[in-house]
Amino acid sequence: MNTARWLSLSKPLVPLALLALLAGCGYDGASSLPLPGAIGGKNTYRVTVVLPDATNLVAKETCRSNDTVIGSVESVELDKNLKARVVCRIKDSVKLPENVVASLSETSLLGERFVALDPPPGEKATGVLARNTVLPASSTRTDPDVEMVFGALSQVLNGGSLGSIETITRELNTAFKGTDVGADIDSLNAVVAKFNDHRDEISASLVSLDRLSTRLARQRAAIGAALDSIPGGLAALDRQRTKLVATLQKLSDLSRTAVPLIDATRKNTVADLKHLAPVLTQLSKAGDELATAVTRISTFPFPDNGLSTIKGDFAGFYGTFELDVDFLNHLLGTNTGSSAPLPTTPRTTGNPKPSTPTNPLATILQPVTGGLGDLLNGLLGGKP
Repeated sequence: MNTARWLSLSKPLVPLALLALLAGCGYDGASSLPLPGAIGGKNTYRVTVVLPDATNLVAKETCRSNDTVIGSVESVELDKNLKARVVCRIKDSVKLPENVVASLSETSLLGERFVALDPPPGEKATGVLARNTVLPASSTRTDPDVEMVFGALSQVLNGGSLGSIETITRELNTAFKGTDVGADIDSLNAVVAKFNDHRDEISASLVSLDRLSTRLARQRAAIGAALDSIPGGLAALDRQRTKLVATLQKLSDLSRTAVPLIDATRKNTVADLKHLAPVLTQLSKAGDELATAVTRISTFPFPDNGLSTIKGDFAGFYGTFELDVDFLNHLLGTNTGSSAPLPTTPRTTGNPKPSTPTNPLATILQPVTGGLGDLLNGLLGGKP
């Protein structure tokens, strides 16, 4: 009887003893139990990360840098700002960069969560992160997990109006069945084909436009100066507006007078132009001769190269003049009654330097009785 009573009393005491034993050991769940492979202890230092959301992150999870395990999560707590405060234990041999940022990521689609400590994307690592550094929420981020992705997808599928896509597709098919849309597409296809046929010309035009823009860019200063001068020109025109208006009014009066006059004389003018046509035709045929004659008239009585002797206000040359008195008498209408030829100046061989006579014509011309000979001798200083 006593033995049975003791057994019946000891049964409820066993759970109570186990509870007291566990409470004395400070049991905080399975995560508080020491696990093999977890990084911690003396050869580590702490880095605290403040995350806006640390869902599914528990102690003993890994901390990684460049996909390499460098530490583990020591604790996850909630601070007074309702943000997750994650304490990481990092190996002493690992030197994190000073510009490190933290992110909460997953190893795979359904894998474990870990804290990634890497430089910002696209930046190089600089400096060395000090021990016991606290990374604020501005330097951290939380990557979306599978639950968040599936939750957003469910919202799109359930309340994202995907059913409207069927309606839109059906209406588009109905619209494109019409002949107008098909004709427009055919026209667009023809236009594109035309552009393709003239592709070389379009390319050449673009190249020319590029050259033009380059030249305009080089002349930017001149163009700017021209544009700056436009307001001054407009102001000058504005000041002369009254006179310009008066001039235009006078031109209007002139046109009212000239137009009836032109209409009245149009037939005569056309007739005169028709009569002038043969003259212009003949002048056109004699164009070369007219040009030569005009050239010679401009230098008369000297030859064409006579102008080359003129230097400033004088001309220097020497020459031999051979005058026939009978020819001059005949030219002037005077008959001396004598047909005897006049002696000519003797010529010498070679090119000796001619002497300069006091009066060359008086030496050449011999006295002739009466007529033009006496007149020329008298004028030139000769004796009869």
